[in-house]
Amino acid sequence: MSLWIPDLLVAGLGTVLAALEVQIEGPHGWAEKLPTWRPDGPIARFASRALGGKTITGYHLLLNVFLLGMVHLPLAFLPWTLQLEGWALSRFAFLLAFWDLQWFALNPHYGLARFDRERVTWHRRWVGRVPVDYLYAIGLAALLGAWWPSDWLTGLIVFTGETIAVCALGEWLLRNHPARRT
Repeated sequence: MSLWIPDLLVAGLGTVLAALEVQIEGPHGWAEKLPTWRPDGPIARFASRALGGKTITGYHLLLNVFLLGMVHLPLAFLPWTLQLEGWALSRFAFLLAFWDLQWFALNPHYGLARFDRERVTWHRRWVGRVPVDYLYAIGLAALLGAWWPSDWLTGLIVFTGETIAVCALGEWLLRNHPARRT
C-alpha cells in the first residue's frame, strides 16, 4: 500500500509547524521563555529521562497529543488495520526528527550553521552533528514500519527530500536576515 500523498501532507504539516514555532519561540528553543507549565514529580522526571533530559512542558505535551491526532487523521477515512496504525506511528516518529531540524533551518537565530551542541543545549547527546534524539526517532519509525519496508522507505524518502528542500530554502531566505549578523 502506498501512502505517499498522506506522507507529503504530514511532512508539510511538519514544515508549517516548524515555521510557526519559529514565530512562537524565536531564539529560545524548547519553550524556554514560554509561559507554560513544567511539572516536577516522579512521572515528569521519568519522561524527562526518556526524552534525553529535556524538560517536560505543557506546550510540548499538548502539541504532541495534537500531532498524534493529526497523523491519525488519514485513518479516519479508511478501515483500521495494524499496517495503517504502524504507518501513523511511524510518521509521528519521522515528524519528531524532521520538524525539529526544520525549526533550526528556518530560524534566523540559528540556521544550519549554528546547529551544534554548543548552541543547541537542549539536545544533550550528539553523534557528530546529529542529535541522538533524531537517530532514535528515525530508528523508532523504522521499527514501527518494519512489517512494511516499502511504506517506511517511502516515508523516509518523502520526509528527507522535503527537509532537504526546506533547509535549502531556509538558508536562502535567511542569508541576509538581521539576526544572522550577530
